[in-house]
Amino acid sequence: MNGTGTGNGTGNNGNGTNNGPLLTLRAALILLLGTLTGLGAGILTWLGGASPAQAVLAGAGASALAVTFFNALID
Repeated sequence: MNGTGTGNGTGNNGNGTNNGPLLTLRAALILLLGTLTGLGAGILTWLGGASPAQAVLAGAGASALAVTFFNALID
């Protein structure tokens, strides 16, 4: 507490801005789908016989592409 709030329990942090959500529902869904896609691609790559480092790189690339794809798809 910095002593500049109103003290009425309305959720203000004292500088005139509200404490809204950190991420919107749309952004959270897009990031979740991208993460799940990356995990799936990484696991399948590793199970296919690639080294763990290659699987991580494949998963990261798939995750980045999935976030771009789902960002364009979900409007």
